[in-house]
Amino acid sequence: MTNPSITSVRKVSVLGTGTMGSPIARNIAKGGFSVHVWNRTRERAEQLADFGITIADSAADAVRDADVIVTMLTDGDAVLKTMEAAAPGLRPGAIWAQMSTVGADPIPSLVRTADQHQLFFVDAPVQGSRQPAELGQLVVVAAAPSEVRPLIDPVFRTLGKRTVWVGETKQRAKLDCTRI
Repeated sequence: MTNPSITSVRKVSVLGTGTMGSPIARNIAKGGFSVHVWNRTRERAEQLADFGITIADSAADAVRDADVIVTMLTDGDAVLKTMEAAAPGLRPGAIWAQMSTVGADPIPSLVRTADQHQLFFVDAPVQGSRQPAELGQLVVVAAAPSEVRPLIDPVFRTLGKRTVWVGETKQRAKLDCTRI
């Protein structure tokens, strides 16, 4: 794939609405995007409806027609299982921003999953905890194809005080960026 099928981002889906996912979803919605969320435990996501966010019954429903899919889950296995569950709703050419801190080992499997579904994979773990997430003050350490960066950057600006672009797709970059 050389060019995303989207020209601008309108709908963002957030999969995982825990400690970090909920404030990320709220900030993306505050940024003017249509946001749809899914969480394994629906009750954890329901409070987001007060912010105009749509709560989906399944991961596949959440990602249907999404321009950007954000995953913010506990580990690589959870991310992979969630994206497999989302597969029926994935649209070729969408951008998948994998923002969970999963380490380097799962990245090849996640990239293969993205390729299988014709998604543009953006490895974008964040530096920061709950309070910076709530304040939209995270640091996004992102690796993405150059043609995707201008499309995903407006989403990242709703989440953080800065995005550090570290190349194409290398999760390990987060571990190497201790001075950011």
